[in-house]
Amino acid sequence: MIFNNYLNKVFGTKVKVKILRFLFQYPDRGFTSRELSKFINCSHTSISNSLRDIAGMNLIRGFERIGTANYFKINKMSILFNNLKKVFVYEKELLKRNKNLGMYLGSSVKIKILRTISANPDKTYTSRALAKDSNCSHVQVLRTLGNPYMYNPPDKLKLATDKFLYKKILKDIFYFEKNILNKLKNNIVDFGEKVSSIILFGSIARGKETFKSDIDLLIITENKKEIKEIINEKQRYITESCGNVISPYIMDRKEYHKKKDTPFMQELKKQENYKVWWGEKII
Repeated sequence: MIFNNYLNKVFGTKVKVKILRFLFQYPDRGFTSRELSKFINCSHTSISNSLRDIAGMNLIRGFERIGTANYFKINKMSILFNNLKKVFVYEKELLKRNKNLGMYLGSSVKIKILRTISANPDKTYTSRALAKDSNCSHVQVLRTLGNPYMYNPPDKLKLATDKFLYKKILKDIFYFEKNILNKLKNNIVDFGEKVSSIILFGSIARGKETFKSDIDLLIITENKKEIKEIINEKQRYITESCGNVISPYIMDRKEYHKKKDTPFMQELKKQENYKVWWGEKII
């Protein structure tokens, strides 16, 4: 799965919102893509395209094949399952008001804008400042805000923190997204004093990962054999919950000092976005 700004892949289109709403409504039942197309009234092509991202995010899993039909259902082991389950429970209140998540999370631009203002709920924006901070064009922001703003750009935009949408859905979902790497870390890093340093590097640390990127870890320890065994034990859970593979680079201090001038270590030192998950910053 993707960890950085993952909501763009989980949602980002109204079709994805519809699919996930339906699957969370029937978490124990399996469906084919054609059945989904019929039940939520979307084209089979749009369903198939959306399912690639949802599957890439490890939110669905195949469990049965009948003839040429593949059945899948929501993955309850997903690291995102409980958070999204709560979101769709709260969405029921929005539906009573003739609103739904697709209206707010149904495009990548909307997600970028809401991510930005949810991270700064007390800040007042101009439309141009919001465009800059959310990495969107000014026209995209104005279109997203609505037609009246196309000709009269607002000069004071602020999140309505007193509204149900923010208090029950947006605040929680963007907080969870922001802290997903900490949750991943806590599921892996519990070696105690067995290790002196654990560093996340590679594409995930840089925010450039794909669905199948490895979780690259540099681990400094004097208990190499034991740590390898612990990592192997953790791998099954990480695969089930995230879909990624832990790729550990384990060495003791003597090896580290011997290899610190190798091309690999020199390249690692150049990376600005490695993250110290435990212990000393040895790089």
